[in-house]
Amino acid sequence: MGALSEFVKARFGVMTRYNDNPLATSVGTTAAQIWRTNADRLMLVIVNLSSNVMYINVDNAVSSTNGWRVGANGGAVVFTAEEDGELVGYPFWVIAAGAGSSLFSAEVEAV
Repeated sequence: MGALSEFVKARFGVMTRYNDNPLATSVGTTAAQIWRTNADRLMLVIVNLSSNVMYINVDNAVSSTNGWRVGANGGAVVFTAEEDGELVGYPFWVIAAGAGSSLFSAEVEAV
């Protein structure tokens, strides 16, 4: 076990693993679920790789007036258990201002 693993285990009390396998990596103008509920998730990062604004929320009613705005061309949002509590374990949905909008997302979960 390396120093980083030791630090993470001391900080969270568990070993963790990284997953970059969301349900979708491209979204459009219809709400799409990108992550399912995960009670073991400790961190989630979502990066907008497209030229369209995106909005994310924890339900399929996500819209430009109901969600977190993620700016175009590299805008990002990060949720952590330390800062956001149980919110980080909820399912996440995304909608974009245009079709074929690419995103990158990854989670860190307890194992």
